[in-house]
Amino acid sequence: MGAKKLEIEPKLEIQYDLSELDLNVSAIETLKNNPRWKLWKEEADNGMFAVSFSKCNRMRKCPLEMVHGICDEKKPTRAMKFGTLIHTSVLEADKIKGKYLVMPYDTNRASNVNLKNGVIGKSHFEAYVNLASSRGIEKENVIDKSDYLEAVLVRELIHSEPKCATVIKRAIAFEQEFHFNYWYKGKLFRFRGFKDALLDNNAGLDLKNMTYEKLKRHDRVLEWECYFMQAVIYLLDNHLKDKSNPDNQIKGAEQYKRIAEKIILEGEFYFICSDGKGVKPALRVSPQGLALGLNQLHETLDKFIKCQFFDSWFESYPISESVSQYFTED
Repeated sequence: MGAKKLEIEPKLEIQYDLSELDLNVSAIETLKNNPRWKLWKEEADNGMFAVSFSKCNRMRKCPLEMVHGICDEKKPTRAMKFGTLIHTSVLEADKIKGKYLVMPYDTNRASNVNLKNGVIGKSHFEAYVNLASSRGIEKENVIDKSDYLEAVLVRELIHSEPKCATVIKRAIAFEQEFHFNYWYKGKLFRFRGFKDALLDNNAGLDLKNMTYEKLKRHDRVLEWECYFMQAVIYLLDNHLKDKSNPDNQIKGAEQYKRIAEKIILEGEFYFICSDGKGVKPALRVSPQGLALGLNQLHETLDKFIKCQFFDSWFESYPISESVSQYFTED
């Protein structure tokens, strides 16, 4: 019997720098030299802050958290992609077919097994990716059967809940990108973001996917996570009549003061919360909640101004002055 021929994989060209990391590197200095941070800080030093709800929310935790958010260029996680699928399924189900390719299987993309127990491997998955590409669908939107069915379940749960269904029927636009200028204490804050839905009468709606434990306390979670501030930011854009946005800070400050007062008294914003297995009736934020959100927003903008003035962007989480009974202060 002849010797078996040994197959050797072709030698791959090294494309990476294999030099070791300088162990004396400073993490803070690395952040300071990040191009994305340097550009953002240069604009802030010139009196213009590019912000969003996520930046404001990180800033409320600590400035360093906000800096990390600017520097990190993370790709959307599987959880984030699934959240987008949920939103599309609930609010714009008719777009699923053109936006996604739903496979009749689940996938194990780390395996080369083509089909086992209804699960396909990497090579079979790539065939679906090629099919999606031929239809103009991105690879990230090739989804497993189980993910799609869970998204359909959430849609059915939400639309079968009377208050949720009534609010969604009021929608006149979905997944809107927005931007507006907000003058505050002589500084220009340029807000950017996406909102789930614009309702009639300049009302707003946002879907929240959360764990079962959070869903049980959803009203408190909305407060803890500063989602009232998010509601105010979205309503500011909804109620802005002049979409060109005033560049004059005096005119702008007066305009937004009037709009803010109107939002607190008349603003409508709803949250729909689900964990994928259950859903809570649509919650409308009260005038007290909107007033709290506006106060949170202004407190946060004050932090931006303070950090810019003192150049204290790299402060970490504040240390609590109180110590529990289980620890000593030594």
